[in-house]
Amino acid sequence: MCGRGRRDCWIEDGPEELTRDGFIPIIRYVGSLRSCGAFSIGGKNMEDIIAKVQQSFQKAFDVDPQSVSIDTTPDDVVGWDSVGHLELAACLESVFGVSFDVDELMEMENVREIVRILQLKLNGA
Repeated sequence: MCGRGRRDCWIEDGPEELTRDGFIPIIRYVGSLRSCGAFSIGGKNMEDIIAKVQQSFQKAFDVDPQSVSIDTTPDDVVGWDSVGHLELAACLESVFGVSFDVDELMEMENVREIVRILQLKLNGA
């Protein structure tokens, strides 16, 4: 469950955004999963990605995973400083089986960016 107290539903929504990695879709909130159903983006279920990100936050910062939403920023999490950021990155790498380069670590300024980067990595971009 996400910070809103229910399962949230996010979908790809145009227009696409140009990044250094090429074009990626904009992701927007469309409501509860109860109303839109589970779905996958590029073969990865978005609900699973969010749940694993929440799990990583719990491991790194000992926070309630339900308190972490797509809108969470470092200001919302005690301990999400430069050292905490590295701990979070290590947890994310372990949970998702990926590794991040320095540029990706610098771009992870909030949960939305973390999800975007993971989405690119998991979809082989």
